[in-house]
Amino acid sequence: MEEAAAAMLAAGAALQLRAHAAAYDFGHALDVAEGCAESAMHVRSIANEVALLVKLAAGTAQGHLASASVTLREFPTLALALESNVATPAQVHKLVETGLKINHDDPTEQTHRRGEFVQLMLERVRQEPLPPAALQHAAERVAEELTGESIDQRHERAKQRRRVSVEDLGDGMSILRVLMSSFVAHAIRDRARKQSKAIIRARPKQATNTTPKSSTAGQAGETAETGETGDTAAPDERTLDQVMSDVIADLLLTSDPTISSAANGIQATVQLSIPITTLFPDPTRPGRAPALLEGMSPMPIEDAKRLAATAPAFIRLLTHPITGALQAVDSYTPTAAMR
Repeated sequence: MEEAAAAMLAAGAALQLRAHAAAYDFGHALDVAEGCAESAMHVRSIANEVALLVKLAAGTAQGHLASASVTLREFPTLALALESNVATPAQVHKLVETGLKINHDDPTEQTHRRGEFVQLMLERVRQEPLPPAALQHAAERVAEELTGESIDQRHERAKQRRRVSVEDLGDGMSILRVLMSSFVAHAIRDRARKQSKAIIRARPKQATNTTPKSSTAGQAGETAETGETGDTAAPDERTLDQVMSDVIADLLLTSDPTISSAANGIQATVQLSIPITTLFPDPTRPGRAPALLEGMSPMPIEDAKRLAATAPAFIRLLTHPITGALQAVDSYTPTAAMR
């Protein structure tokens, strides 16, 4: 009974995918025929109708239609996997999103490599259920090995888009956005978080009032005689996120993280995962498994090597060659020759 229900749901999801793709392709064909492909007038009109039916925002509905079209055009095998209940809609979406990163100058070779990516990932999904984070991790690694342009080349081009922008939200608040290298951004957040925790730990403890009433009056009189008001500073009740925001503002405006010395001398820490085959590549193979920042985001190999050269210690992770499951862990201090 459950298998039959799952099969019906899978067939319904695949049917919806094909319907969305057909709707997008029809609207796009009309836009091209009428010379309004850039404004996507007909696509947006169809998306508005779909949005009313499925109770979604128009922009979200248009994104679903476009994604369905790309899935059928670039990754038709994934549509079949969805229909046969091999992959869920969420898994298909994630694999399409990652698979689009596989590019090659030769369109035929690009199609072949994307097809190989799908086959490898579907085999992985069949072997064991993968949570979203593990699926993304595995997909990023496979895509990086198959793409014709390395992460170093893409990163060098992407670095040209570095910028800073401010978005005003109203009520006297704004969002400061800084586009920068991922490992720098993670390091900044890590350092701000550590400094903020140190500031919170350094807060004075709230004293409990255990003084007898008979002596309280005497103390009040003494305070009045010496001219002291007895007022104390308001306790610091900021949350961790609020302290982090203030720390980053202080660092940027004054180069001084805070008036408290508790955050001084704290350094940033980032975690890298570098396959041994990446450090010592096989020249006969076109691609290399990427170094991963915080276990998820691919980063330039040269940046990873430079950071690894200054790491105080290495942790070696031995994983299964097929499933990727962790088999053993050990750590050691690298020698000067290894650096």
